[in-house]
Amino acid sequence: MTQTDAQAGKKKFHILAIDGGGIRGIIPATVLVRLEKLLGEELGDPELKLGEYFDLVSGTSTGGVISCLMVTPDPARPGRAKYSVQDALNLYLANGAAIFNKHNLHTVLSLDGYRDERYPAGPIEAVFQKYFGDAQLKDLIRPTLIPAFETKEYRPFFFTQHDANRPEYNFLVRTVTRSTTAAPTYFEMAQAPDMAHPPTIHPMVDGGVFANNPAMCAYVEAYAQKWIASPADCILLSVGTGITTQGVNNEGISYDEAKSWGNIAWTGPLIDILYEGASQTIDYQLAHLFKAAGHPHCYTRINGAIPKGISQSLDAADEENMRKLQEFGENLADQYEATLCRMAHDIAVSHGKIG
Repeated sequence: MTQTDAQAGKKKFHILAIDGGGIRGIIPATVLVRLEKLLGEELGDPELKLGEYFDLVSGTSTGGVISCLMVTPDPARPGRAKYSVQDALNLYLANGAAIFNKHNLHTVLSLDGYRDERYPAGPIEAVFQKYFGDAQLKDLIRPTLIPAFETKEYRPFFFTQHDANRPEYNFLVRTVTRSTTAAPTYFEMAQAPDMAHPPTIHPMVDGGVFANNPAMCAYVEAYAQKWIASPADCILLSVGTGITTQGVNNEGISYDEAKSWGNIAWTGPLIDILYEGASQTIDYQLAHLFKAAGHPHCYTRINGAIPKGISQSLDAADEENMRKLQEFGENLADQYEATLCRMAHDIAVSHGKIG
């Protein structure tokens, strides 16, 4: 947002979108911890919860978990958020190794995902039960859009808080997060019970198969709901989980390396290409959309290439790699410090907290 907009006191609609990426969710969580801290300093509230200050929150897969945590209601304070972004980051640091336990018997017997899903669903479901309990989608404190793919009807499925007052669109939040994180080959597909039409169950897989970067979905949703009429009406913050490359030494895939690959050899790289290609394409489209509308400053993408020495795998949840992912997130936050400071100030102005 420009200084002119802030001085004019124009109310902007703030959208947050967070990519998928498994344990690499540590990266956007760390960046958003910095924004939460800066906004708390701006408003003089060290206990501030960032989720209370976005008008629409969207996340795919691991980004969907962070998004739902940010807007989960606090039973003791109606309309207020229960968790900070720091709480979301702590979820990964405390539970990542248990969720992605490479020494689990199931993982061994699955031949690391070739015969069956790589990890049992029990640990991740236990985490979702602990954090979300029986909270329902309609209970979330802000409009929310979480993508998944419904395999029975073979269509994208969007869990939206603002539609969940209708029973057919309402689900338990732990069902929402389980559905959007059901990454093929990593976890078995999710079962989303239809609360309006029991015993109907929707089979779901990870929303990353079509919208690993949900920023465009979020922008279109805001437009369709008539919350915005153009790029000028919003501030869209999109946070990635690191740019990946695959290949030998994570330096891309050469012709000589891949020219003779078959189905098995292409499985891992192809999934990564689909996720990475989708994320970068959405960034390209939004950057051009906002620029063409004359408001490039209203769209920010925070992401960066994952450095050598950090595993790009979705499930590299050993203590050392999680520490490195957090350090990389801190470095990104440093790189975008000025942008995050401006955004914190703009959010405070738009909410009428400061002049």
